[in-house]
Amino acid sequence: MTAVQPTEDFYEWVFTMTTRFHGKPWLLHRPGRPDVLVVSSPIAFEDIQRTFAGQFDKIDNEAEGLARDAHGGVIALVCSGTLRPSVNTQRQLAMSVLGSQALRQQASVLTKQHIKSLVTILEDTADAGRLKPGSGNNTLDLTKLMKSFSMEIFTELGFDLRLGALRGEASEFEKAIDDLQKRVAERLKRSTLTWKIERLLDVGNEAALNHSINVVKAVAMEAVEAKRKRRRGDSCDGPIAGSRVDMLDLLQGQKCNSKILKDPEFLAEFVLSFVVAARDSMAHTLSKCLQSLAQHPEEQNKLVGELKEAEKEGKDLQSIVRLEAVVKETLRLYP
Repeated sequence: MTAVQPTEDFYEWVFTMTTRFHGKPWLLHRPGRPDVLVVSSPIAFEDIQRTFAGQFDKIDNEAEGLARDAHGGVIALVCSGTLRPSVNTQRQLAMSVLGSQALRQQASVLTKQHIKSLVTILEDTADAGRLKPGSGNNTLDLTKLMKSFSMEIFTELGFDLRLGALRGEASEFEKAIDDLQKRVAERLKRSTLTWKIERLLDVGNEAALNHSINVVKAVAMEAVEAKRKRRRGDSCDGPIAGSRVDMLDLLQGQKCNSKILKDPEFLAEFVLSFVVAARDSMAHTLSKCLQSLAQHPEEQNKLVGELKEAEKEGKDLQSIVRLEAVVKETLRLYP
């Protein structure tokens, strides 16, 4: 419960308790912390997200002073103004952006582009392991690598920023986001009074957290301002001709008179929420997918066989049924 990602034992315990209550919602009491409502049915999720959405607070007290991304993870609160759009407005904006065919095509292009660097890193590590077996220098932090890979894709897709993390050290932007998530998770181990005093005095973990927030805010705002200046120079209402489509382009190209879309702080926070949520989801899924395949070599061999056969026949990899099944089973086992 205190880690960034809950352990498998914790998931098992939650499942056991939910079974004991026959799938009905139940309340988890934590001494000195806010209670947690545990739900497991699609109907309950629908009630919380839509039917009775107004009765459920979207901001946890643990993340006071911070915003939440689409998956509940904490990100920097960039927007400090009074312009706060309604949940329905944000939902409509999200649908218009994520439903864009141009953005999906761009995501596919970026994935194919960066996957070459990812494969090169994996092959180099494998070759080094064969040449010098048992060497400690041949170990690879797969989760960290997948986070860098995902970050490359989604920062470019969201802000048109090229971090270059796969070709060298992680950028300050990525380090700041990781540090931010880590330090907010550490709040769960401490009393509310302790971290609030630290925040008031700007010392300890709260001082470091504030520094990370400022780094993330500065990078996001700089990207938004650069995009706005470029758009003003091109005097266009849609995506800039000859440039790659990104989320900022789509938001600023909306045919809407809303003041929200002219607020750079809101744009930075809105896009940042998707970047962080997408990075964490993709990195988690890829890491668990490779882990599951490593634990089941028989499935790994079957998948490799189908991939080679599809390559010979010139088929699209997305048409391979087993590949889709592996990904979906991973998502089922490790949601």
